[in-house]
Amino acid sequence: ISILGANASIWVYDIERQTMDRLTTEWDNTGPVWMRSGSHVTFSSNRTGIPGLWRIAADGSGRPEMLTAGGTPGSWSVDDQWFTFTSSSPATASDIWILSADEESAAQPLLQTAFQEEFPVFSPDGRWLAYTSDATGQSQVYVQRFPIAGRKWQISADGGEAPLWSPDGRELYYQKGNRLMAVSVTTETDFAPGKERELLQPEFSDLLGWDIAPDGKRFVIVGRVAGELKAATPSVSGEAATVPEIRVVVDWFEELRRGPR
Repeated sequence: ISILGANASIWVYDIERQTMDRLTTEWDNTGPVWMRSGSHVTFSSNRTGIPGLWRIAADGSGRPEMLTAGGTPGSWSVDDQWFTFTSSSPATASDIWILSADEESAAQPLLQTAFQEEFPVFSPDGRWLAYTSDATGQSQVYVQRFPIAGRKWQISADGGEAPLWSPDGRELYYQKGNRLMAVSVTTETDFAPGKERELLQPEFSDLLGWDIAPDGKRFVIVGRVAGELKAATPSVSGEAATVPEIRVVVDWFEELRRGPR
């Protein structure tokens, strides 16, 4: 997670132990993305005085390593061999770029048009890339085969952004305003999307970020409620998270002596 303050910093939160370990201490560091192996965390930082993409060991050992200048983190492929990110230019707005794990390879544009392409995320099998584009005049979610070539499929209807794959690759989730949407997909032979459906609508005035648990059963969502930052963990089925409740009865013995009313 990225925690904002005098300097934005990256932390790792242990869900079971409920402990926090700080990974970065210098300059501003945002947009953390896990490598699929879990060994490193990739993030955006201005620690050299200019924005760049970096990675650091998830256990905090060693120094951060710069991957490339500029850019906003996207996602790693299933084998950690490819990393997608977005980068902007005056001529082509926001484009999708790709970087090989090979240290001798430079970053290359993957999808570069006159439109705004953002939020690139690999499918769990690494064969497909979901992203958003405003080619229609409105931000929509699309899928193309990786490497990008040929046909693209529009997933959302009437707007969508911030796509997220289910861990089994059978569904695509995305935001539409303050609603979370879902589309079932099949990828055995060719790509075939189903019809979108509303999954849930969290009680947030502004959705800021989200992810899905590795077992595919629950989301974690961060947003604003009445101006304050809040987090929720609704289930993928749309049910709200179960929160333990403890009730304290004061003067219980006195009530017992009075008996039922």
